[in-house]
Amino acid sequence: MPEDTVTTISRKTPFYYDTYANLPTTNVIIGALGYATDRKVIYRWSGTAWQETSIHSSSGTIGNIPAVASMPEGSLYYATDELILYQVQTGVWTAIVTPYNGANMAIQPSDTLRNSNDAEKTNTTLVYVKVKETKVNAALIASRIKFTLQSTGGYTAYGRIYKNGVAWGTERSVANTTTTFSEDFGAIAANDLIQIYAKVDLDTFPSNITNFRFYYTKHVTGFGSDDLDTVLSLSTDVTVSMTNQDP
Repeated sequence: MPEDTVTTISRKTPFYYDTYANLPTTNVIIGALGYATDRKVIYRWSGTAWQETSIHSSSGTIGNIPAVASMPEGSLYYATDELILYQVQTGVWTAIVTPYNGANMAIQPSDTLRNSNDAEKTNTTLVYVKVKETKVNAALIASRIKFTLQSTGGYTAYGRIYKNGVAWGTERSVANTTTTFSEDFGAIAANDLIQIYAKVDLDTFPSNITNFRFYYTKHVTGFGSDDLDTVLSLSTDVTVSMTNQDP
C-alpha cells in the first residue's frame, strides 16, 4: 500500500457549554455533546433533539431544590438542612435516603403558617383579573394555600388561585357572605408567581380578597417501607422566602 494512502479520517466531536435554552439546535452534527450549566446535565444531539446522557446531581437547602420538570429521571439532590437525599422518580422528587434511623421525611401541606399576604384588595370587574400576587423565591415541594373571599349586596363574587397567569386552583364563589377557602398544591418552582384572580356578577357590588396565605410543615411520614397512620410534625423551620407584590 502506498505511504500516502488515507485509510481513516479523524473527526472532532463538538462539545457545547451553555444553559440548556442556549444549546444550539441548528447546524449541529449528530453525536455532538452539550453540557447544560443550569441543569448540570450532559446531552447528546440525536439529529432532532438534545437527549440526556447523565443525571443531575447537586446539594443545598430544601428550598433551593431544582424544578423537577427539567431534571432527568434518577437525578439526585441532597438537602443539607434536612440531611435527606432526594431522587427524581416518575417526575417527582422522592426521599430515598433519610436520617433518624430510617425515618421518611417530607414537606407537606399543614396549618402551620409560613407566609401572609393579608392586605385587602377590592375588585369590580366582570371578568377575571389579578388582584393579589406572591412570588415564591425558591422551590417549594408542597403547600396549603388559603384566601378569604367576601361579597356584598346579595350578588356573587368569584376568586381563584392562579400560577404564572394560568388558572391553577378551584374556582370559588360566595354570595353576600365571607368565606375562607383552602386548597393543597404540589411543587412550586423557584420564581413562580402564585396569584389570586377575582371577578363579580355585578360591577356595583365588589368582591374583597384578604388573607392570602401559605402553610406547610416538615413531617415524619413513616419508617422504611412502613407508613405512619398519623404523620409526626417536626419543629424545623423550613420557611421558603416569598415576596408579596400585589398589583
